[in-house]
Amino acid sequence: METLRKKKLLAAQYEYAAALTFIEMYHSDACWKTAAAARGNFDELGSETAKREAVKDQIRIRVNGLGWKDLHHAWSLKGLDYTANQLLQHLMMKVIPAQNDGRVIPESPSINLPSRKNMQQLGTRTLDVDDLDKRKEDEMAEFEQGGRELREEMEEEGLIDRYEKLQDKTRPKVDESMIDVRIEQLWEYIEVDGTVVKQWCSGVVVGVKTQNRVLIKWDKEHIQDGVEITQQKLLISKWNKHVSEGWRKYV
Repeated sequence: METLRKKKLLAAQYEYAAALTFIEMYHSDACWKTAAAARGNFDELGSETAKREAVKDQIRIRVNGLGWKDLHHAWSLKGLDYTANQLLQHLMMKVIPAQNDGRVIPESPSINLPSRKNMQQLGTRTLDVDDLDKRKEDEMAEFEQGGRELREEMEEEGLIDRYEKLQDKTRPKVDESMIDVRIEQLWEYIEVDGTVVKQWCSGVVVGVKTQNRVLIKWDKEHIQDGVEITQQKLLISKWNKHVSEGWRKYV
């Protein structure tokens, strides 16, 4: 019985770790806060798959992150997927309006611990009952800390990337509006033993040229060979991608 509870506890921590990122998405450019923003961002996306996944994330932000379970929408019915447009209508007509009905925006996800067997209580509260309450509080704090550590571990292993999720789904235009925008680009370093190590390096765009080329003034810790400003190409195909010279906004 205790082994089963441990499995449920771990599963709940995975859900909590994911919910942490969804709440952060709500407070970032990744969240479509209005119906107009939803329609505009949706139309900017290319394929049906990209549109569908983007809308699913918008729904997950509210349902899984903020805990508004009543706004849930199934992804499929009788083996057939709902289309991106069908999910968008649910987002625009039900989910987004719910933000204006007085709902509380939580700072952190709710904690749902697997329940233990309840013992019947008779008479007044006893010291044992108070001890159980304290134990539950401690267990909830431990669960929350464990969920945050689990997310950190998954990020270190490259299984998830919260900063990828926090990006706007539509790629910014590489024009003068990029000047003074902080970005980061994925660089590859080769160790002495030949191992290739990837690292996101941050800086600020200080100039824009033609053909998606920009001048980046790198943060001190990412300057190489004393060269503070370099010219880089921000390829459309590498926006928010985990590939060499992939790029995204610095969060």
